[in-house]
Amino acid sequence: MRAAAAGPRVLRFVEIRGGDRVLQRFAGGGPQMEMELTLGPFEEDTAVWLTGVDEDGERFWTTPVRILVPGG
Repeated sequence: MRAAAAGPRVLRFVEIRGGDRVLQRFAGGGPQMEMELTLGPFEEDTAVWLTGVDEDGERFWTTPVRILVPGG
């Protein structure tokens, strides 16, 4: 998975979440970030999305992306 996040303020961190758990957290440090990681394997269809917090403590999140498991 490759993802990017950008905002008007410095990002403290960005998390990639699946279901109700954090799959990976990336430390921030600037207003833009690019991330790359390998996900899975998954045993059932799963939704993943990005969440994070900026330097002012404001949270953000993306619309979930569905990962479909063949036969799932």
